[in-house]
Amino acid sequence: MKDGLQKIWKLQGSFEIMDDDNSFYIVKFDQVVDEEKVITFGPWLIFYHCLVVSHWSPKFASPNAKVERTVIWVHFPGLNLVYCDESFLLAMASVIGRPIKVDTNTLKLERNICKGM
Repeated sequence: MKDGLQKIWKLQGSFEIMDDDNSFYIVKFDQVVDEEKVITFGPWLIFYHCLVVSHWSPKFASPNAKVERTVIWVHFPGLNLVYCDESFLLAMASVIGRPIKVDTNTLKLERNICKGM
């Protein structure tokens, strides 16, 4: 798992990862900038699973922990290029929840939900 995370995170420093046997992992980063990158720039997909990432809290107890909210990636297939505008996409996403951001690849029209029709 660590090798896979190193490939997708592309961090400046290194990190340690520990499995707690309850489907949770604790990650300790060498650099604060790497921690903020991982927290901020998700969602992360590893081994075809979405990795939910959050700051650790002293109150965390994995046997009782529940994921109460998560980030999802919304795909609008067949959307005309004229609608591939950040404000429009955020407005569309707000119908199902609170949008966070439009990914960079979509904004640059590189690999995205916007394919010319």
